[in-house]
Amino acid sequence: MNSKAQISLEYILIALAVIAVISAITLSVTNLYSKNITAIDNKAIKNTAKELQSMLNIAELQPNFKSYIIINPLTEWEINKEQSNIILSNKNKEYLITSKNNIILYIKTIKKDTKIIVEKKDNIININIEELNESK
Repeated sequence: MNSKAQISLEYILIALAVIAVISAITLSVTNLYSKNITAIDNKAIKNTAKELQSMLNIAELQPNFKSYIIINPLTEWEINKEQSNIILSNKNKEYLITSKNNIILYIKTIKKDTKIIVEKKDNIININIEELNESK
């Protein structure tokens, strides 16, 4: 074989080896990123469920109540009502939030930075959202 052809073939093999290594690294970094996003979102939904439960517990003790929390979900969250309970969930986790009062839920999904507003009047708890505008 010609020595110039052999050198070109060696460069091609080295380039293919470098591309293979970069591909393997990219795949592992992508998987790690996905797992971290999932873990962060699961922690955020757990904390949100705890805060909502605390707010509902306080609302049950007061005749009138209004408060809010600001959340930053990384994935889409769903919020559903079953009797006087709320189920807050994402793709991986589901949390039950209980109340003794009647709840009116005005939302079904939460997709981005949002303010969840909890208001109690006449023994009825209203839960609504207000999407926050990005002013950056």
